[in-house]
Amino acid sequence: MDELPDVPGTQGSLRRVVFYTPGWPPGNPPNGIVTYVDNLRRGLRTQGVESHVIPYEVAPGPLGADITPLPSDRSAFLGRRIFESALRRLAGPRPISVQLGRRVGRVLGSLHRRWPFDLFEVEESFGFSAVASRFIPAPTLVRLHGPWFLNGKALGIAEDQTFRNRVAQEGRAIQLALAVSSPSQDVLRQTCAHYGFEPAHSAVIPNPGPDLPRERSWTLSGADRNAILFVGRFDRHKGGDVMIDAFQRVARILPEARLFFAGPDRGLRDDSGRAWTLPDFLNDRFPDAATRSRVRVLGMQTPEAIADLRRQCLVSVVPSRYENLPMTVIEAMAYGCPLVATNSGGIAELVRDGVNARLFPSADAESLAAVLVETMKNPEASARLGESARRDYEQRLAPGPVVERMMGFYQEVLARARSAGAPARP
Repeated sequence: MDELPDVPGTQGSLRRVVFYTPGWPPGNPPNGIVTYVDNLRRGLRTQGVESHVIPYEVAPGPLGADITPLPSDRSAFLGRRIFESALRRLAGPRPISVQLGRRVGRVLGSLHRRWPFDLFEVEESFGFSAVASRFIPAPTLVRLHGPWFLNGKALGIAEDQTFRNRVAQEGRAIQLALAVSSPSQDVLRQTCAHYGFEPAHSAVIPNPGPDLPRERSWTLSGADRNAILFVGRFDRHKGGDVMIDAFQRVARILPEARLFFAGPDRGLRDDSGRAWTLPDFLNDRFPDAATRSRVRVLGMQTPEAIADLRRQCLVSVVPSRYENLPMTVIEAMAYGCPLVATNSGGIAELVRDGVNARLFPSADAESLAAVLVETMKNPEASARLGESARRDYEQRLAPGPVVERMMGFYQEVLARARSAGAPARP
């Protein structure tokens, strides 16, 4: 990896930001947080702001000087690990928030000495930001991508002591953060209500979408009027089962309809507790091989392949049981695709039923099927909704307007940090 240049620290306006992400590069793995960071970094670059990424995991391949992977436990800081192992034997295992926070914090501290940055942004997962922030003399901003009390529940995770511990750790980290941003008003509101406090400084700023020229947009003339697209995991959270149950009904009414299912099979447990894989679920719902063949299971796809699918299919569907401000919705709006989505979480802040998309109640496969049949029987009207979504995207979700708002918020965070005094090193 290329060595980072030594430069003086920044005392004026925002110049450098560091992001923690679950993985890298964008699209491998497919992850909305990674896509958000990639889109935001592109916009920040146009404003003269440099950025750096610390990913938890990286895919094989070369990395640029602006990426510092988080070292694995096996290879990182061996002497310190031996010392901490002895402490663990004496004091018992530390929460993951402490272990991960220290790993991230040491990387941040080393990076700041070589490349002084102004701000560190991190998601709330596990609450490790409260520990990591102690290693740097720069403010930490927490972004509410998916608090566990919401996402864990949507996944159907048992709300046992481990679940409650993670929720509590995240709450403490959110409360200790100098500032909190949220992609949607809904998640910020629910977070405040769940934990019973208001962040000291907060803002609702949507995730930026791709910088997509209009000539690459969806068109009715280029779309297959019988094709439905689902992009997401087969699990309870993303509603892969709801999509398949809805298509079972659609297939009986529209014999030419086909479903393209793009995403990994994570498995799920239904309301009765039964575990399903995607092939088992399809075989149960479509015992007839001919009908089952109308569901094309594509697995994980590259961002380029997803873009082609969006342009090829008549309608994109987001049937999640809960969402914050999903990139699948934002990207569909960017392409001007006709969109059918669940009326939950932050989705209702992006789209309005019958104005720029169609909405249906969460987890209601019958309602989804009815909306899909109506959408496919009226492709011209659906195309008008897609065009309206594209106009809204350009005004509110394209990189330009979002980055402008985020830059203003970052500057406010820096001003608050400087007025309060820089945090001390541990």
